[in-house]
Amino acid sequence: MGSREEQNRLGDVMADRVVARIAQMAPNFPEIIDRRVVYPSYTFELMFGATGGDFCHGLLHPDLMGPFRPGPRGWLDLPIPVDGLFLSSTGCHGGPGVTFHPRLQRGFAALDAFHG
Repeated sequence: MGSREEQNRLGDVMADRVVARIAQMAPNFPEIIDRRVVYPSYTFELMFGATGGDFCHGLLHPDLMGPFRPGPRGWLDLPIPVDGLFLSSTGCHGGPGVTFHPRLQRGFAALDAFHG
């Protein structure tokens, strides 16, 4: 992840790139920026307890996608051994939580379990 100084430097570099990209379509964009705040990864860890500063609690690698992530009832070959417990978080299939799919899937799984 790098030191805090390196994260600050890279955050500023990336912010400059974003501003430059937007300026390609809106040339006056850099001049109308009143204030710019860049939050490096460590600030998300400090402010929200996000492991490593990643709000999705870790990068998703291919071995952690699709069928390799648990669904609302666990994995297909390893279901949750507690009746009535359903997973619903960014770590569940359908995440990250920005999409709300984990909660939706959990809701459907719960309805199916209780009402057939």
